[in-house]
Amino acid sequence: MNQQQAHEFIANLGEHTIDTESHENLILFKTPADQIFAIIHTDSDPLRIEAKCDRQLAKLLRERYESVLASNNMDKKSWNEIICAGQLSDEEIQDLLRLSYNLVTSPDSQSS
Repeated sequence: MNQQQAHEFIANLGEHTIDTESHENLILFKTPADQIFAIIHTDSDPLRIEAKCDRQLAKLLRERYESVLASNNMDKKSWNEIICAGQLSDEEIQDLLRLSYNLVTSPDSQSS
């Protein structure tokens, strides 16, 4: 998955805003309630994406894949940084982005 493909997929998840001003080399995707649900690192090759995840799944993914790390920008327990280097398929990355959006926009969500 490249940056354009990730951006296009995220654009179709639902209502959101894009913040390119807050952090250099990052694109923050936020819900209308201003909660971040995805981060794209614009200066990385291969592409790096950060997404919120269920804590148990986040831990499992980190144990299973070298290309899934704890986030450096968000809560390390529930946010993963995914290196898009082929270890996870585009479909799996899309599933994780969809999960992140759903977690952040769920009525139970209180914070990122």
